Order: sequence, then structure tokens, then C-alpha cells
Amino acid sequence: MRKRVFALAGVMAIAAVPALATPASAVKRCESPPQDYISNIQFVVETCVERHHTTGKFQARVTVKWTKLNNPGGFTQFDVYTRLERNDALIEGRNCDFESKINRYDSGAETCATAWSTRNPPLTGDGTIYYNTGPGQKTWQLPGTPSIR
Repeated sequence: MRKRVFALAGVMAIAAVPALATPASAVKRCESPPQDYISNIQFVVETCVERHHTTGKFQARVTVKWTKLNNPGGFTQFDVYTRLERNDALIEGRNCDFESKINRYDSGAETCATAWSTRNPPLTGDGTIYYNTGPGQKTWQLPGTPSIR
């Protein structure tokens, strides 16, 4: 009987080791507003927050995809401000200027990502686009993501 108890305890200890060594799985939450048209350019935008699968760190990113249509206008400004937040308080932020690429290429995609953060969850991703087609700066507030743990 004593041998069975020790044998069973040994099997349980071995079975538990892989569970402790398993890295955190990657989790990603995204939100996309409806596509929009500015100066005859179609925009599709996605805001995401992600937990890295091996480090467990968090990052927010905004991806902007565009396709120019007939006689597109140009931009004098197209800045994307990406935010990693906790309870609407800024944890990490980054501003990216996509104006020259959108003006130069008929279609494309660019991503603006924050630095990776070790802050405790829950965290969300959020973003704002500031653009100008001539008459003055406009603001496109992007929807925030669901929270991630």
C-alpha cells in the first residue's frame, strides 16, 4: 500500500510539471469601426490590444488600410495616435505620421504600435486619427477594444 501511495504521488508530481512550464497563450482583442471615405480614399481601420504569448507583455496597435478611388485628394496631415490604457488612463502611447505614404501610394497598410508594457491587466487599446485635407484639422476617434487580461 505504501508503495502505491508514493508511486501515485510521483506520477502526480511529474504530470504537474508541464502545466507549470507552459508559457502564457497569446490573446488579442480587436475592434473595427465601419470603413470610411475621406477625400475619395477608402479607409479600413482596426484597433487591437494583445498579450505576447511568451513574455506576457501587452501592446496596443492601430492598423490603417487605404485604397484610393477616382481623383483622390491629398493630406497635409494624417497622424495616428495609439494608446494602451487601463480604465481609460494612459499606460503607453505612440504617434505615427502616415501622411506621406498615403499621399504617395494608391493602396497600402501601416501599423502604429505602442511599446510593450508589463502593467497589470485589464488593459485596452484605443486610438485617434488626426487628419487635414486643407480646410483644417479633423479628428476621427476610433472605438476602443474590449479589455484583455
